[in-house]
Amino acid sequence: MNQLFYMPHLLEESVLGFDEAKHALKVLRRKAGDILEVTNGEGIFGKIRIISENEKNCLVEILETYPDPYFAQQPSIHLCVALTKGNDRFEWMTEKAIELGATRITPLITQFAERSKIRIDRIEKIALSAMKQSLRSKLPIIDEPTKLSNLLSAKMEHHSLLIAHCYPSEKKRISELEKSKNSMVLIGPEGDFSEKEVQLCLQHNALNIDLGNYRLRTETAAVAAVNQLAALNS
Repeated sequence: MNQLFYMPHLLEESVLGFDEAKHALKVLRRKAGDILEVTNGEGIFGKIRIISENEKNCLVEILETYPDPYFAQQPSIHLCVALTKGNDRFEWMTEKAIELGATRITPLITQFAERSKIRIDRIEKIALSAMKQSLRSKLPIIDEPTKLSNLLSAKMEHHSLLIAHCYPSEKKRISELEKSKNSMVLIGPEGDFSEKEVQLCLQHNALNIDLGNYRLRTETAAVAAVNQLAALNS
């Protein structure tokens, strides 16, 4: 599998979406008769044959569909990250975290965060590209920016809540934790979470984690956490 395309209605209709068709036909110069590898973003892969070279209505023949053999084994990693000062850093983090296994990303609004807004449409495009680049079959969820207090009060489906911060406290390395199919990890801004925010997280049974011996930027800490969680639960 060299190039993966996104076809959300793979099991329902035989049309490749405009953006994907344009990329296949104009950028990669695929022709009628060529076979493409696709995913519906929900754990299913497939092979399709291009029938018409029409970007707006690219008809395809579905040759086969099959489940991702690794889909059930992949842990759910919900990454909650404070918004960074620059868009480029958050976008880089999104790409790398998804390639490594993040299944959901929530931009966090915290007391010391530099910003409270971000272009979600652009982040969603980066998430889609990262899914295809890493040949994954699950399209990650990208949430709107959310206040930490609202996030904690919502009913999130997770088995373990983890928080990385720089305040002195008893912490565990991720490699020392028990495996969990569902994890939510909280990463603060460059100014860190406030002490009040940390206490709020601990009241919701968050576990303090240590990502290493050195201080990391927000986006680096986020990527490191996802990488370590994916390794723990692989």
